[in-house]
Amino acid sequence: MTVQTRSSPQLKLHVTPPSSFTTHPLTPPPTDEKSPTVLRIIRDIRRRKAEVGAGAGIGKTKLPAPVPWTAYSLDAEAYTELLRRFECDENLAAFVDHELRFDYFPSTRRLILRMPTAVHEYFIHFVVQEIRTQLGAFTGSSGAFAKDVKFGGSTRISFDDSEYGCHDPDGQFKHENAQYPGVVIEVSYSQKKRDLPHLADEYILGSDANIQCVIGLDIEYGGKGKAKMATWSVWEPVVEEGDNGRKELVAKQTVHNTVFRTPTGTPPSPSNQTLEIPLRAFAPSSCYSTDPPQGSIIIPAAKLYTFLANAEKTGLMLVEKKGLVVPAKMKTWGAKRRREITPEEELLARDEKRFKTEEDSLVEKEEADDASWGKGSAASDVS
Repeated sequence: MTVQTRSSPQLKLHVTPPSSFTTHPLTPPPTDEKSPTVLRIIRDIRRRKAEVGAGAGIGKTKLPAPVPWTAYSLDAEAYTELLRRFECDENLAAFVDHELRFDYFPSTRRLILRMPTAVHEYFIHFVVQEIRTQLGAFTGSSGAFAKDVKFGGSTRISFDDSEYGCHDPDGQFKHENAQYPGVVIEVSYSQKKRDLPHLADEYILGSDANIQCVIGLDIEYGGKGKAKMATWSVWEPVVEEGDNGRKELVAKQTVHNTVFRTPTGTPPSPSNQTLEIPLRAFAPSSCYSTDPPQGSIIIPAAKLYTFLANAEKTGLMLVEKKGLVVPAKMKTWGAKRRREITPEEELLARDEKRFKTEEDSLVEKEEADDASWGKGSAASDVS
């Protein structure tokens, strides 16, 4: 398994040494080697980048909010090509590294791009903060173990076995001496919820059961006319006997869609259900020399409900721009001045524009060819 930090695009992409972004000119693959699907993905990512910039007030055009979840069919060769494209475009790589999360499933040749919303990010923050607080409250030998468990954020997880892909979890906790995180947290919504069982397989089977607990927190964004149901599920490694009598490792769902907010947006009644994470699940047995650590992280359903309500309140405040800001009378400046663009930045911007123009032309040609083929097929069928 390999773990890469989200703050280091060159490590995350597995393509070239760290110096490659800054010491070599941008050299995209030859035109005839470019996959149309890869070009579409690159174009979609650029569009997301523009949407984020517009939302932050960069540029003159106000664009719609980015789509939080998109899936693509992508084989291993095209996936490698996509990583090369990231590697040769510093600005794009930085955006992918800091703003996007993605999951690649080699078994189904499927790539998922995710852009978490403010609600998503605040909710996971509240949950993680609670877990860290409880980890810090253990005493004795359990406390000694717990203090070595660190939050790893969305650090990318990949595996040596090519059957399992790369994934950016929403949260993870790893013992400082362990190779793998013991606990992985994924916050999902309607589309991603369907992928959670497959994600659990990837994490648990790909890590040979070193990842011992995958938690899925499914939240439905409560827009107008939409359900507000919120649930949690848990997957753990289990060894079962297969049809041929051989023991097989599986990712078994041990908690099934426990409700912490009803479709009407209220807490469940009774609300005595709790999300429980055994302390021993945070690391393999090799991380403790004697008996496994005792105790569990326990989060009541009512607390998860409060976390989600607070996340939605904060997210709505940001969208509606109702947060407090510096009063106008406190602004002592008459104008604002940006820093000057360096020659290197100008060169990168020109290269990026050239690549984008080339990619758009190729995608448009591919789409036109597809349309022509479809019309020709329809005509021959009729005749």
